[in-house]
Amino acid sequence: MASIAYTHPLPTIHDAAIYERIFLHRSLGRAPVQSADGTFEDDDNDKLAFLGDQVIQMCVTEVLFRRCPGDKTSALSPRKSYLVSKQKLAEWSDEYELPTRIRGPEHQLLTIQTNKLQRAQVFQAYIAAYFLEKGYLETKAWLKPVIDATYDEMLQNTEEYEVQQELDDVTEPPFSPPQSTGMHTPVSSPRRNRTPSLGMSPGMTPINVRSPASSGMSSTSTRSPGPASPPSKPLINSLSIFNEKCSQNNLEATWTELTEGPAHQRTFTMTLKIQGHRGVLGKGQATSKKQAQQLAAEEALKKLPQ
Repeated sequence: MASIAYTHPLPTIHDAAIYERIFLHRSLGRAPVQSADGTFEDDDNDKLAFLGDQVIQMCVTEVLFRRCPGDKTSALSPRKSYLVSKQKLAEWSDEYELPTRIRGPEHQLLTIQTNKLQRAQVFQAYIAAYFLEKGYLETKAWLKPVIDATYDEMLQNTEEYEVQQELDDVTEPPFSPPQSTGMHTPVSSPRRNRTPSLGMSPGMTPINVRSPASSGMSSTSTRSPGPASPPSKPLINSLSIFNEKCSQNNLEATWTELTEGPAHQRTFTMTLKIQGHRGVLGKGQATSKKQAQQLAAEEALKKLPQ
């Protein structure tokens, strides 16, 4: 979905007041403003994001309902969770460079703009603003190509589908101003027990799984589970932690991207350098750009002073 922003640009928001509100982070702490009907509303993007979240969920649900008429809800639910996850919303937001427009306290702005939840929230707020201007049908018409492109990409790359679901399990706290000097580093939490991603019931293990494109992502047969496996190792969102460290220490990072292989089997190599440090600080290679960045950031964190 790398070119979606070029072929499918953002819709225009005509109301200047609501457009400004989309990008205003709550940490500015401005007083509520009086609307035309005499009521008072906060002028940040929190409530817009609340509305946008529901609109996006409705659009995704309808798209899946119409695209997969023969699939059961047990198969559709994990796909919906993937498409409306904070990880995926943050990526859509990045595609349209929305986080770069977020306004907040200058000394905290970079941390806010790189926080996954804040990146997702500004996309939700934008969708809510468009919904308030144009209604559900036009909002769905704009969102559908974005949803379709992501869904098609998911069917072609089940490995990334699994990785993205795991990344979304990482608890990244919403940004709040620090109470003392220095920012609190986000800490990951153990993975929650969840329904397996291919739409299977808990307690069932797949034996043979057909490709998702041909089978609707359903398993062909199941068997009773064996002995309990050891708990999964908690995942850490290394990229977010790395970005916060750069913000805290005024470091300027530079990314270099190398893409190899055919369109259906691409490999991304992301190289990370920091101004003032010699050579490559981190390098990651994976089947998705985001995962390659995670690997590079993880390597870089080991080399940065603690």
